[in-house]
Amino acid sequence: VTDHHGSTVMNPVHTPAPAAPLVGQEEVVRVVTTLLGAILGTDPGSVRPDESLEALDIDSIVIVELILGIQKELGVRVELGRITPQDTVTSAAVVVAGLLAAREEAVA
Repeated sequence: VTDHHGSTVMNPVHTPAPAAPLVGQEEVVRVVTTLLGAILGTDPGSVRPDESLEALDIDSIVIVELILGIQKELGVRVELGRITPQDTVTSAAVVVAGLLAAREEAVA
């Protein structure tokens, strides 16, 4: 490639924009607790990360609501059965963070 003076210049290399930062597990825990607080009509701060969904009186119907909220907030598809009432908030977040990481790797 030459410039307007006829001098040879290096070919410009297209550098893709940096990928959006991965959503970490802590952020996913925050999203899950916020969603659960909204679904349950309670303060998200009262939802403990080590508490099982079952202990929060969450059944499969509420899990579907949670999954839909996760899909809307984080843009990742969570298949039914990936999160169960026996999961804790943290283990549910680990599942979602893993799906987000897998999606990012597939795009890269």
